[in-house]
Amino acid sequence: MNCVYNNSGAGIVINEVFYIGPQGNLANLTFNRVFSNAHQGIDLRSGSWCKIGNNSVYCNMEHGIWLRNDTLRARVFSNLVGWNGYKADWTNARNDGVQNTWRYNLWSDYNNVSGFHTIGGYNIAVDNFPTLLVDTDSPTIEALNDIDIEYGSTVTLTYHPHDQYPHTYSIEVLGRGGGTFRWFGAPIAVTLGGLSPGTYEFLIYVYDGAQNNASDRVILTVLAPEIPDQTIDPRLVAAITAGGVLLLVVVILVRRRGQ
Repeated sequence: MNCVYNNSGAGIVINEVFYIGPQGNLANLTFNRVFSNAHQGIDLRSGSWCKIGNNSVYCNMEHGIWLRNDTLRARVFSNLVGWNGYKADWTNARNDGVQNTWRYNLWSDYNNVSGFHTIGGYNIAVDNFPTLLVDTDSPTIEALNDIDIEYGSTVTLTYHPHDQYPHTYSIEVLGRGGGTFRWFGAPIAVTLGGLSPGTYEFLIYVYDGAQNNASDRVILTVLAPEIPDQTIDPRLVAAITAGGVLLLVVVILVRRRGQ
């Protein structure tokens, strides 16, 4: 299975693939994992008799699967289509082409009541054999130990979370800020530094496409720098004092002899 993710545009684009002979479907897009792309997951721009089947298409910012105006008789079947369309007015799928068929797909937005699932677009299509895509399993993440570090140093916290549908993670140092980032299923490394002496609470949350989450908390203590011991040996003080008295005596004697 190919993994296609983190593209600045669509994950997979199919363009100008048309049926021209008895061989059947010229474009067979099957068994791909397409997720977390900035535009569509699968974008069929033009073509006829294409097959899109057995793919996992999830957490893309725009449509998960888009069959555009110049598509004809494409077959979309047995795909897992979930939690796409994070931008406004985008959805799991859109059908603008003609005589495209959708069958036996799993949908995260299927109502699980009607017995059919509607795919919007200029030419509305229907999947008459839909299944509800459900994910109730939270990601897994290991718990790290609390940490003490020296002032002026840094520390890297490395996590190895896992989920079938990774999506995002958020980090925060309470009172210092944080942020949310895309998670593609790889380990997460966070480097902390530049903190004043004190105790800090670090939080991390990992989310999957269905917004199940797991978290960890680490107490980070930044130790105050050691101050050098500036205590003076009393014997050294006595020697300095005695020397000062002696110097004073010598000066006075010299001046008296010069008179």
